[in-house]
Amino acid sequence: MQLFFSGTAFRLGALIRHRDGVAALEFALIAPILLLLLMGTVEFSILMYVQSVMEGAAYNASRLGKTGYAASGQTRLQNVLATINARIGGLVDTSQMNVSAISYGSWSQVPQNAPASNVQNLGGAGNVVVYTLSYPWHIATPLMQAFLGTNGTYTIQVRAVVQNEPF
Repeated sequence: MQLFFSGTAFRLGALIRHRDGVAALEFALIAPILLLLLMGTVEFSILMYVQSVMEGAAYNASRLGKTGYAASGQTRLQNVLATINARIGGLVDTSQMNVSAISYGSWSQVPQNAPASNVQNLGGAGNVVVYTLSYPWHIATPLMQAFLGTNGTYTIQVRAVVQNEPF
């Protein structure tokens, strides 16, 4: 009996001192966490890029809308929507995007948090118009779902406020 325990202790001690494969084991323990953090960082970067592109699209659409310009055979609204689709087209599914334009008589009438709706009223000459674009971004990374949005969806919302030119 004494020989069995002494041999087992010897083998266990040799196994503990044996260092082959330790790096692979450590990598196997750390890699999933690092990959999850990397995927979350990439997804957050893409989300910020999409928001930046949407801001640019809202800015360009509002600049076009405030001039009163309408191409032949199109309305001002169609021109504004075409500008937004041209700027964002390949990046997100524009059929899921909510575009609203609400006009107000003056700057003092514009609420601090203008509501997003499906109203598309580009207003007349001298009106103040709030253009709002919102898009439901579906979060793929589980780590990001815990911090952003609700039910795996983060709503990207951008606004541009302009006063129409006298047209």
